[in-house]
Amino acid sequence: TPPDSYQPPVAVYRHGPGCSVIGGAVAQDRYLFSDYCDPRIFSLPSDAPTGTVPTEVFALGNGRRLSAIVSDASGRIWLLDAERGEVLELLLGN
Repeated sequence: TPPDSYQPPVAVYRHGPGCSVIGGAVAQDRYLFSDYCDPRIFSLPSDAPTGTVPTEVFALGNGRRLSAIVSDASGRIWLLDAERGEVLELLLGN
């Protein structure tokens, strides 16, 4: 039985090829996140209700292994690829 203060997760996704969710950044009122073992990037609306299913917004090529998704002061989104030692900018359409 969960404690009285328990808050259910806003979203859950299957760990198909995934192994470890990496936190993300907020852009255009959406929370972007990925998984260390899966080259896809997912999003959720910032105000997503409990039970929302994440939407896949972009798939990087195989061999990519993101370790972080961050945003800078101007709102640009940066992807850190630990496997290749690269920093990539994610350009989102409106």
